[in-house]
Amino acid sequence: MTQIHTTHWPMAERAEPTAAERLRNNILCSVIALVALGFVMSDSVAAARATDLRLAYAALLKQAVITVLGVGAMLLLARVDYHLLYRWRWHLFFGSMGLLVLVLAPGIGVQVNGARRWIRFMGQSVQPSELAKLALVAVLAGYAVNRQDAIESFFGGFAPAMVAVGLCA
Repeated sequence: MTQIHTTHWPMAERAEPTAAERLRNNILCSVIALVALGFVMSDSVAAARATDLRLAYAALLKQAVITVLGVGAMLLLARVDYHLLYRWRWHLFFGSMGLLVLVLAPGIGVQVNGARRWIRFMGQSVQPSELAKLALVAVLAGYAVNRQDAIESFFGGFAPAMVAVGLCA
């Protein structure tokens, strides 16, 4: 009877993931889950509203294209150094505030379902409030970093931050 020798391949020792890696993986998994849920929900609504099967497939294809573009933008922006966003936060903030005011200008702002929230640009509708949300997060994050000593007081920390939120609202 022959004896079978098992050879153990040298396995590379894998270090325990750092807290930053675990956080990144948790965020990535959450984003993937939300995108998948949004895709399924959009598809179910489109299928329920469609009068023809072709319309349902067209809506599904449109949502798939938007999903791929959104995931691509997410992966691209994940590679951008956040210090760039920090440096440009005030430009983004006041630029988005200007766009929010432009929505109200006749001929520029587009009214959809009784609300003026869109700007028509190169044949596409753009909603400036989405840029304003990003800019507001960048401004509040920069504010929290720069004012760590006063952030716990109402007038020194909370009230000025709420002025920025109020301008967006």
